[in-house]
Amino acid sequence: MNRRIEISILLLILFSALGNLAAREDVKIQKEITYKVENNAKLVIENVSGWIKIESWDKDDISIVYAIHAYGDDSSEAERNLQKIKVISNKSGNQVEVKVKYEKDGIFGISSGKVHGYVNFDVKVPRDCRIDAENVSGDTQIYGTTADITSSTVSGENILKSTKGKLKISTVSGNLLLTGHKGRIEADCVSGDMEFSDIESELKAESVSGSVILTSARLSGFKTETVSGDIIFTGEFADKAEISLETVSGDIKLKILNEVGFEYSLSSFSGDLMLNLPKGKNIVKSRNLAGSFNLTGKPKISVDASTLSGDIKIETR
Repeated sequence: MNRRIEISILLLILFSALGNLAAREDVKIQKEITYKVENNAKLVIENVSGWIKIESWDKDDISIVYAIHAYGDDSSEAERNLQKIKVISNKSGNQVEVKVKYEKDGIFGISSGKVHGYVNFDVKVPRDCRIDAENVSGDTQIYGTTADITSSTVSGENILKSTKGKLKISTVSGNLLLTGHKGRIEADCVSGDMEFSDIESELKAESVSGSVILTSARLSGFKTETVSGDIIFTGEFADKAEISLETVSGDIKLKILNEVGFEYSLSSFSGDLMLNLPKGKNIVKSRNLAGSFNLTGKPKISVDASTLSGDIKIETR
């Protein structure tokens, strides 16, 4: 094909796409629902396309503010699409449930799968409210609660800050970011990194195609497995903490900030093993490294770490 014709066709496609974007009409409605709840209430919220933001406050109410956005080629189509998006909520006992329902386009009752809009949630809950949140194609943010949390995202980030209680979190195709948590954590991530900072916890984490990174951590137990990702830890361990770390194609790096004695068993099929002990004693080996050392009057931990393709490095005070 003539080069000039190719360029002309590409420009025509580009201008057509820009024209469609410029012609798109967007409409929005916003509503608020408030439920009075007792102590230790529970919020169950599900969303598809849009963010969920949950913050704690000092009221015995769950306040749900949501904005439904819809779009179309013109204002009439955008308004029709707006009517196809519903937010359904109810309260049963001490539990509030919220979910989004989309009426999708289709022929002969077969859905085309197209969604012409999204819903954003801004929610306020009592501090002791338990949370169960699911989100697809959007971020979830949770701040300042003190009860158990379950939160999962697909194609979006899971962001939590200043929380307490048991935490079960997962992401697929998105990062997991946790700052300032106190309580047990179970975390799973596929195609994204996990980043934990300023946590006091027992942590169990599994990651595929992503790293697990901890800073300013204080752990009573640490069990982590990754496939194609590093495990990086900077922080302290409690007395008798058990550390079990395993990677396939990734490095393991532990920087232990408090004085501890420990038993260690390290192995790497293709990588170096480096152990920096107190008083400048350094050990470098390949394949396998095992042993122990004690510090009188100091906590003692156990470390079992292995990698198929990567280095293992442990630094101690």
